Amino acid sequence: MPQNKTPQFERKHFFINSLVQGRLMARFVAYWVVYHLVLWHTLFLYRYFQYRFELMMGEPPQTFMELYGSFCSQYYPIVFSAVAVLPLLLWDMLKLSHRVVGPL
Repeated sequence: MPQNKTPQFERKHFFINSLVQGRLMARFVAYWVVYHLVLWHTLFLYRYFQYRFELMMGEPPQTFMELYGSFCSQYYPIVFSAVAVLPLLLWDMLKLSHRVVGPL
């Protein structure tokens, strides 16, 4: 018994509705930036509390810029990783929104 199959049409464009998909992408990038800024500064706050504890144990003091500079030099791979993953996340968001916006 043959099955009744509906024809599968491949859409050639992923960016169909620039208003809806553009807003979704912009909102996603904004959330991504806010998330990583909060993550970065939470990590720095944790490092600052470690530094304050080290001061109580007799370690030499550092200026704020020295402390922040050393933090940046230790944790810069997080920034590269986040920036490297962003295009993949945006592409996935575009494909997901394509499924929603396409039929509209």
